[in-house]
Amino acid sequence: MSFAKTVLRNTLSNWMGLVINVIITILLTPYLLEHLGSERYGIYSLAFAVLHYLVLLEFGIRGAVSRFAAKYIQGKNPESLSSVISAAMMFALVLGLVSIFLSYGIGVVSLKFFDIPSPYRFQAMMLFVAMGINIMFSLLSYSLSGVLVGSQRYDLQNVQLILVTGFRALLVLSFFSLGWVSLSSWAIAMLVASLIGLIYLIITARVLQPRLRIG
Repeated sequence: MSFAKTVLRNTLSNWMGLVINVIITILLTPYLLEHLGSERYGIYSLAFAVLHYLVLLEFGIRGAVSRFAAKYIQGKNPESLSSVISAAMMFALVLGLVSIFLSYGIGVVSLKFFDIPSPYRFQAMMLFVAMGINIMFSLLSYSLSGVLVGSQRYDLQNVQLILVTGFRALLVLSFFSLGWVSLSSWAIAMLVASLIGLIYLIITARVLQPRLRIG
């Protein structure tokens, strides 16, 4: 594919991904607020606002992996590419475990500091821990997405973002329609969708680079 077509494909996919994610968010937010209620939605907003900063644990993994992945893919060096991806995923796994422990600790402190009502405390803790696990999935995904970026397949990376957002929304709608309206349901939907996204990246990376070995 020519350079111009590659740029056009990646640009259009970026805009499409952005538009779809914005639409899903706009439609889902009032639905969540209506079903969860102001208190539980406030707890969700609090957890997201506080734990969002843990993404800083990435420490530039995505950029570094993308740079070296592009270099080794262009140089047709699958051994070095495999080493970079494996090392990045191991580093991401360690940082992810740290994020889980931090999320749990922040959750415990938040329960007391913000005086979260007793009926919602278990749900709130489950949400905090789930968000920590979700951050770990995100860090692992950053490592694998470097293969897609290095292969100049931003369109496939955007498919992953749409897939995660779409599955999360679908699961939330399914759970709530069955009467499972809680922060725990939201946490499970978030984790399942992120895991699906991670599996998609593993498969896609292997398809793009058949000689890639992770481990």
